[in-house]
Amino acid sequence: ADVYYEKDFVVLQKVLTDFEIKIEKEFKETMFNYGKIGDLKNKGREIIRYLYERGIIYLRSKDIEKDSVQLLYGLNTKTISLDNFFSINSAKDFIKEELNNEKIQDLLIDLLTYDVRYNDNWTKKMIEIDLESIHDVFGLVEKGSLIIKKHQLINPELYQKLYSYKQSLGLGNIGKGIGDSLVNQG
Repeated sequence: ADVYYEKDFVVLQKVLTDFEIKIEKEFKETMFNYGKIGDLKNKGREIIRYLYERGIIYLRSKDIEKDSVQLLYGLNTKTISLDNFFSINSAKDFIKEELNNEKIQDLLIDLLTYDVRYNDNWTKKMIEIDLESIHDVFGLVEKGSLIIKKHQLINPELYQKLYSYKQSLGLGNIGKGIGDSLVNQG
């Protein structure tokens, strides 16, 4: 079944803000280095935006084998390949490749955090909806139709039909006394 992950758009803004604060602390701007710091800031912002546009995923160990996950954007969902996301490690590598200033590398690596996480509620809700739709498909029994004949062997399909019928009537467990013919009186 599909698993649903959710993107937290607040993370990007928070990381950008923290980056500004940290860089102000680390580098005192003077007349001489003003341009250089400006460049580093821009480069840092660019990297942060790129990382979080793709997303840094906190992947559950049981989802590692998957090719893709469903990503929630508000009420919309999109199938996204796991290759699209960064992990914390691949994000670190990306930062190191893109920057040759170690101070800024460390500063950015310190700020790394996940913005894509597993959404348990939504995944469970979707599984329920899937199960209900299966139930509905199997549950259609026309009024007056014979559901099962006397002494008929019950195969999985018939069992499912009976189960659906029982569910719709709100009956308890299907007992052993199904030998008598059940005719749906509607």
